[in-house]
Amino acid sequence: GKVDAGAVAEARREWRALQRLARVATPRLASVIARVGESAHAPRPASGHGSQADPVARLRAFVECVQAAPGAEEGVRACLTALVPLLGASAAVIVLPDEAAGGSAELRASQEAAPESAPPPESTSGEEAAVRVVGPARVQVRWHPDARRPDDAAALLDAAVALMTPLVETWARLAILAPPVTGLVGRSASLAEVRRAIARAARAPFNVLIEGESGVGKELVARAIHAMGPRAAARCCDLNCAALPDELVESELFGHVRGAFTGAMVDRSGLFEEANGGTLFLDEVAELTPRAQAKLLRVLQQQEVRRVGESVSRPIDVRVVAAANRDMRAEVAAGRFRADLLYRLDVIHLRIPPLRERADDIPGLAEHFWRLASERVGTRATLTPGVMERLQAYDWPGNVRELQNVIAALAVGAPSSGRVGPAHLPPVFRQCTGEDDDTAPDGPRDPHLTVAAARERFERDYVGQVLRQCRGNRTQAARTLGLSRQGLLKSMHRLGLLAAGE
Repeated sequence: GKVDAGAVAEARREWRALQRLARVATPRLASVIARVGESAHAPRPASGHGSQADPVARLRAFVECVQAAPGAEEGVRACLTALVPLLGASAAVIVLPDEAAGGSAELRASQEAAPESAPPPESTSGEEAAVRVVGPARVQVRWHPDARRPDDAAALLDAAVALMTPLVETWARLAILAPPVTGLVGRSASLAEVRRAIARAARAPFNVLIEGESGVGKELVARAIHAMGPRAAARCCDLNCAALPDELVESELFGHVRGAFTGAMVDRSGLFEEANGGTLFLDEVAELTPRAQAKLLRVLQQQEVRRVGESVSRPIDVRVVAAANRDMRAEVAAGRFRADLLYRLDVIHLRIPPLRERADDIPGLAEHFWRLASERVGTRATLTPGVMERLQAYDWPGNVRELQNVIAALAVGAPSSGRVGPAHLPPVFRQCTGEDDDTAPDGPRDPHLTVAAARERFERDYVGQVLRQCRGNRTQAARTLGLSRQGLLKSMHRLGLLAAGE
C-alpha cells in the first residue's frame, strides 16, 4: 500500500528520541526500548492488530503522560489510564500487597466506553499479562475474551512499567509501605490523604498542629506521627491541657522543685524533660491559660525548660504535637490564644475530617469495632445490612468515639448468635436515619412541606421522615423544612430526636 512519508518521518523522529533516552536509561529500560524498536521495524500485516499506530509513537505518548504526572498517586493513575489504550486492553490494575495490614492496595483503570464490562483482575476469562514493578507490586493487564492480545504487547508493557517505576516507588513509600496506623480504619479518599499527611509529618522535624472535632482520633494520629518518625525510640508523653488547673499544668509540663508550692515534697521533672529526644503531645491546647501559653512559648523559643521554683534552665530537644477541637485561627482572632504561640505550633497542619464527611469508612469501622466488642462479650451474632445503612445515614456528632460506644452497646444487647437488625439500635437511629422499618411511625410522605405547614400533631413524624429522606444530612433537611440549621436542632431537641448528650 501507499506509504505516508510524513508518518515515516515522524516515526523516525520518535525512534531517535527513544534511542537518546536509552543511552541514559537504566539497563531494564534500555533493554525494553530495544525490544520496542525491534517490534517497530518488524514486518507488519496489512490488517488486524499489526495495523495499529506505530509502537514507538504510542510509547512516546506514554512517556509524555509520565512526565506530566502532578504527583505519585495521580501519576500512577494516569499511567494506568494511558496503559489501556496503549495495549488495546480492557483493564489495567496495579496491586501492592500490604503485609503489615494483611491486605493490599490497588489502583485501576478500564475502558471508558464500557468499564462495567472489563473483567476484574482476579477473573480467569480473557488474556492476562502481569509484570512486577518494584518489591511485591505488580501491574496486571487484561483483554476481553473476544479480543486478541497485540503482538507487541509484551514489549510495550515492559517499557511502560519501566517508565512508571519511579512513580510507583514513591506512591508505595508514601501511601502503602509506610508503617500502618493502628486503629485508623477506612478506605475513603479523605482518610487516605490523612495517612499520607501522617507519613509526611512523621519524616519532618517540625512541630505539628492537629485540628478536628472531638472523637475523630487526634491522639491516634499524634502517636502515629511519633511512631513513624525518627524519634520513635524515645518517649512520647502526653498531657490533656483541659484536665488540670493552671498551676498543675505548669508543674506537669515544666516540673518543680521541693517547696515550690504546697504539696511539692520532692523535686520532680516535667513532661518536657521526660520527653527529651522524643515527642510531647498536648491535647486540647486551646484550653491553656494565658500564663501557661506564655511559658510554653518561651520553652519552644529557647529550647530549654525551667522547673517551677527553680532559676536554672535545662536544655531540651522535644518535638511538640498539639491538638485542638476548635479553629485555632478563630481563637487567635478572638484574643483567647497567642498568635506567636500558634505560629510555633502550627508549622505542619493536619485536619482530621469528621465521620459524617467520610461515610464510606463507617462500615469498615463498624465491623472492626463489632469484632472487638463481640469477642469481649462472647457473641457470634452478625450485623445486618440494615444496621449498616442506618449507621451510615446518622450524623455522628461524637464521631468515631461515638460509633465505638454504639457498637459496644449493640454487642452487649445482642443475642449469642444470629443476626443483629435495626430494631436493636437505639431509638434515634430508627427515628432519624435509614429506611422505614416496622418501628418507624407513619407520617407525611411529601418531604417538601415546611414545618409551619404541617399540623402540630404530625410534626415529630414529619421531621423524622425528612431526616430519613436526607439520609441524616441536617443541613439539607433544614433547607427542605424551611428552617435554619440551628432552628432544626432546636426542633429536634424539643421533639426528642437528638441522641443523648447532644
